[in-house]
Amino acid sequence: MKIYCYLFLLPILCLLTSCNKDEGFGGSSSLEGYVYKLRYWEKDPSVIVDTVPAIDVRVRLTFGNNLKDYQGDDLRTDGNGLYRFDFLRSGDYIVSAYSEDITGQEVRNYVVSKVSGSLSMADTIFITTPVKRGIATIRGYVEAHYYDKGRKVAEGPAMGERVYLQRKGALTAFDDVRIGDQGVFEFTNIIPGEYEVWVVTEDPNTEMMSAVKKEIKVEDGELYEFEEDFVIIITV
Repeated sequence: MKIYCYLFLLPILCLLTSCNKDEGFGGSSSLEGYVYKLRYWEKDPSVIVDTVPAIDVRVRLTFGNNLKDYQGDDLRTDGNGLYRFDFLRSGDYIVSAYSEDITGQEVRNYVVSKVSGSLSMADTIFITTPVKRGIATIRGYVEAHYYDKGRKVAEGPAMGERVYLQRKGALTAFDDVRIGDQGVFEFTNIIPGEYEVWVVTEDPNTEMMSAVKKEIKVEDGELYEFEEDFVIIITV
């Protein structure tokens, strides 16, 4: 009789033992880690303005390592960007936090962590958020010399031509504006950094195009103007 009793209880005991080995609450382990926020410029996402602790950001804990099957808990980071989940059993967990892209949509960032022992540290999660605008202005003047068959026929403001702005050393421009009727252009809402400003010119004989480029350094929210004008050639 005792043998039959043991045989009946054995599957139940195995099931309970198996359940206790799964990830989740009911253990004596803790998992903690940090979330940092990378703030990038809205006009150029490749430009990281600064990196700061992600304060009061919601962090989600997923039991196991399957992103689709959510079962877990969530909490918020403290003033140092730190979070801590307690009373966990050993196993694999996913920790997630959410970034914001330039359209305002949330993007999931996560790390997979293995919990064992009394305290485990997760890899740092980096989330991103856009800096909407700077407060500096870059201004300049572009003068056009007009040529016809290699001969200069007129000069004046380069009205309607495009001026391009890019970070120093970057391969492409991230913004451009049209020159006004007085030959003046402005780039507004600029954050601190080093920039290259350029406009297209032509060779009066071959009509081959090239760039007239100037560098400028922005340090705060003031108005930055070029000391010398841009001079370009336009063939007619």
